[in-house]
Amino acid sequence: MNFLNKLKDVFFWILKKFVVVLVILGLLLLIKWKIDSLYISSLTSKETTFSILDEFQLIKGQIKNKLGMQEEIAIELPIVEELEKIDEEEKPTTINIPEGAELDDIANVLIDNELITSKDTLLNMIDEMGLKNSFSAGTFEIPKNTKARDILLILANTNQKEVEIEIPDGSSTLDVANILKEKELIQSPETFVKNVADLGYEGKILPGKHKLLMPLKVEKIIQALCQENK
Repeated sequence: MNFLNKLKDVFFWILKKFVVVLVILGLLLLIKWKIDSLYISSLTSKETTFSILDEFQLIKGQIKNKLGMQEEIAIELPIVEELEKIDEEEKPTTINIPEGAELDDIANVLIDNELITSKDTLLNMIDEMGLKNSFSAGTFEIPKNTKARDILLILANTNQKEVEIEIPDGSSTLDVANILKEKELIQSPETFVKNVADLGYEGKILPGKHKLLMPLKVEKIIQALCQENK
């Protein structure tokens, strides 16, 4: 009977030690998994998933490499290579706008770097945004999949913004021009008044609130102010 009791005590002692070892190994596994996950995440700006099963495969590959089992390739190398490939694909495109470049030259640089597909569309956009004289020479980094309008904003070193203005009833064209001048949307009230007359919009600017998506050339501003707000 004493022998059985001692045997039982030994069994439970071994079982307790085994459970303790399992708990310690489990904690070490979780810590290693967390460290490896952080390491892999640091290799790329793209969101990545590294599960506990991936960690088991990683450990398996590392053990086999340590044992010299060359037929098995450690898992971490393909993961790193794949993440580096993703990062390479997401790197911004660096372009150089030379001194004295014309608008056609700028469009050609963007086409050569596969950032746009249509020169005419880009030139029309430059005209509508009033950016013809806003570009300067330099080196620029364009993120992948950037829209043409946003590329122009980067090259012109400006930002897109929505500006709201309110035109009181009975405002003259000069009054409107002064409001736009205060909002820094135009440079010369006198030139604005002349443009309104030349374009045939005299007396057609509507009172009320207007929202303008800037930058926008003066002609487009005038047209927007003559449209009903809905």
